[in-house]
Amino acid sequence: MRRAWLLCVPWIVLAACGESSVSETEVEIAADAGPADGADRPEPPPDAADASLRDAAASPADSGPDAALVEAGAPAFDGTQGALPPAVRTRMTGSSWRQGCPVSLDGLALLSVPHWGFDAAVHRGELVVAASVAEATLGVFRALYDERFPIDKMRLVDEYDANDDRSMADNNTSAFNCRRITGGSSWSAHSYGTAIDLNPRQNPYVKGATVLPPEGSAFLDRTDVRPGMAVEGSGPVRGFDALGWGWGGRWSSPKDYQHFSADNR
Repeated sequence: MRRAWLLCVPWIVLAACGESSVSETEVEIAADAGPADGADRPEPPPDAADASLRDAAASPADSGPDAALVEAGAPAFDGTQGALPPAVRTRMTGSSWRQGCPVSLDGLALLSVPHWGFDAAVHRGELVVAASVAEATLGVFRALYDERFPIDKMRLVDEYDANDDRSMADNNTSAFNCRRITGGSSWSAHSYGTAIDLNPRQNPYVKGATVLPPEGSAFLDRTDVRPGMAVEGSGPVRGFDALGWGWGGRWSSPKDYQHFSADNR
């Protein structure tokens, strides 16, 4: 919940830049990054995945960025990153971004990210991050997609009126939000677009008796590893370690298991 800029690290291999689609600009996370391999993720039962996809196809009203994709099987990762479209700029202004924020709208990028959900279906979400870390961040989510690490939802915090508590309560994975650090007055790293909060319910913020979101109390035992949790050796920790980012799960106090940031703050 603080700030910094991404430094080049040897773990990330960037192909020559072309269009902003990951299919043309590959960002590969080294397989041996991090302290240990995470637990293998089982393939979802074909019948469960098919049922989820049929349900999504039967619900045309659910057509937002988090709606389940309806392609048969497992679609290839096709995440993209690019400049903020005019409609997104308008939506963010006065909500997650305003005059006086430490980064301009031109310094931010919109990621479109396919991800596996807890329903064994593929969904598409959105994140806003600093343009300087967009491709590398997308590479982490590609690695998580490849190992089928489940992410509940991924929506811009503007859907929650930029209210972090509401976003966490909905178990929303988010990034940019021009706000102060929790319990402090300095800018959060989210204000620079260089921090990600992943599955807040499975990975709560813990300080003393305070647990955010409160529903995260069911996941305080970090030795009882369940889907969507960030623990040592897991895909998220290995992926962001490869970028040189810090993880709040390693802090002494508070413990911020959902939080990954470029400056480890």
